Amino acid sequence: MDLNYIFATGNFLQSYRSDLLYFSNFQSFIIDQSNIDLYSKKGEGTFKNFINEYRVARNTDKFKTKELLIATINWLQKNKSIKVDEFAKYLNRNKLTHGKTALSLASKILFLSDPWNIYPYDNQARSALKHKILSYNEYYKSLINFKLENESEIKYALKLINSHVSFVEKDFKNKLFKIELIRENRFVDKILWSIGKNKNNT
Repeated sequence: MDLNYIFATGNFLQSYRSDLLYFSNFQSFIIDQSNIDLYSKKGEGTFKNFINEYRVARNTDKFKTKELLIATINWLQKNKSIKVDEFAKYLNRNKLTHGKTALSLASKILFLSDPWNIYPYDNQARSALKHKILSYNEYYKSLINFKLENESEIKYALKLINSHVSFVEKDFKNKLFKIELIRENRFVDKILWSIGKNKNNT
């Protein structure tokens, strides 16, 4: 097995439960938004902790977390498809991203809401895909090609840790549908991150 897959496996296992908690909490929040004040503050599995952990909090004013969350809700009510580029522009128009089009922030927020179809955009993964990518749509196409080209290796690596992953997932089976797809998507992201990190360090 490629060393990048080994590094990705460790990273994946370390963060997978936290990711599932973020996803399930967001799905619950969308149904009942009465706890928006609490969900906007620091705490296990909150929106605030998510943007901090995924290192995109710096792309927005620290005092505007609740406003950012409200803008996200408003966007999701009108947009159901993958429109990360448009969402980034929307956040900028609403003066939530320091006058910049924060593609990484936009992708990670929408990824939080839809981990079945959206992948987080960051420099390490972009570097792993080996060419300049100027939009999320381009990034997404390149990522899907990578996933298809490496499908057998990805499935084999996940099979090796199936018992560990199943143990982590057992508390979320009734909270998240198609959890196997989330699992695969998170692992693909970790592989790209590992490839990009090692590439940039050589």
